[in-house]
Amino acid sequence: MSTTDPFAEALRTLSSLATGLPGAAGLAPSPLDPVLTQAHMIGSMSLMRSGQRASQSWLDYTRAAATAADLPARVDAARAHLRRLAEISADESRQVAMQLLALDEQACALVAPTTGAAADPVRRAQAKS
Repeated sequence: MSTTDPFAEALRTLSSLATGLPGAAGLAPSPLDPVLTQAHMIGSMSLMRSGQRASQSWLDYTRAAATAADLPARVDAARAHLRRLAEISADESRQVAMQLLALDEQACALVAPTTGAAADPVRRAQAKS
């Protein structure tokens, strides 16, 4: 297998995720573990989805190019394929960003709010009358 094999790379990534799970390699469980695992899975699933959609676009392009007799028609088919690839990239990017922002909120919620500046001030003395 080459180093550019996406499936081998995905397996290596999942393997490294598994070794980082609580209890593996002697690591103590952390409340962040599920959040970070979800983040990695979101990224992996996005790559798989975009790869699947790009493959479908490639198949559509090859069908259109096979039926095109002249160069301008093939160029149009290639341009349509490139537009679809750009749309796939933008769609996946937006989806991943929204999901990661939700995980960011979950991570922030793990920390108890500080009692300092965020809390209402407590007056210990009475105002003059």
